[in-house]
Amino acid sequence: MNKPLHLRLEHLTRLLEENQPVDAPVRPLIRFPEGGAPAERALATVWFSKTHLHALAVMEDTHVSNTAKGRHEKTWETGDVMELFIQPDVRKKNYFEFHVTPSGAALSLRIPDAEKLRADEYAFEELLFDSVFEYDSRTFGGPVSGWWAHAALPLSEIELTDPRQARCCVCRYNYNPAWDGPECSSTAKLTGYTSFHTLERWHGVDGGVSP
Repeated sequence: MNKPLHLRLEHLTRLLEENQPVDAPVRPLIRFPEGGAPAERALATVWFSKTHLHALAVMEDTHVSNTAKGRHEKTWETGDVMELFIQPDVRKKNYFEFHVTPSGAALSLRIPDAEKLRADEYAFEELLFDSVFEYDSRTFGGPVSGWWAHAALPLSEIELTDPRQARCCVCRYNYNPAWDGPECSSTAKLTGYTSFHTLERWHGVDGGVSP
């Protein structure tokens, strides 16, 4: 499926505005951990090109904000953020996490083992790695206002060689001053679980391959 980024963006934005049911390769983000639709909706899709893994999310948001800068901050603590989780090979324990914020900040983590991460056995600094992934984000207005984020990860960097063995999910922290805390959501069905880092609940990269 050869579809330029701007056409994917227009498609997701229209689906969000029309509030219509969607099917893979477009996935709605599900409120985490409660389940159901979040107060502010979002749609995401993940796909391959010949050299990169791409993720695109379009998010309804009435208060777009993040104070993070650069590429090494804990972006989920400083405001709105899109997160892409990717396990290149389900037969191995290691996986990656990439963040994009509306402030132009980013974050890249290499995680050796999800069980150890959930047990707080890693310091944040241990997981940082200097990725060359490309990213962009913009706010938008119209019938629905919010922001979108796109990330493009080099397949060679994450050592992804067989798309059939990969699994992923797109997640979100959404902050609003009217709320007690951030609203979290994910394309993975994590209702009742305690962490985004529940790899067995992630899904495949179902957006296909674009030249």
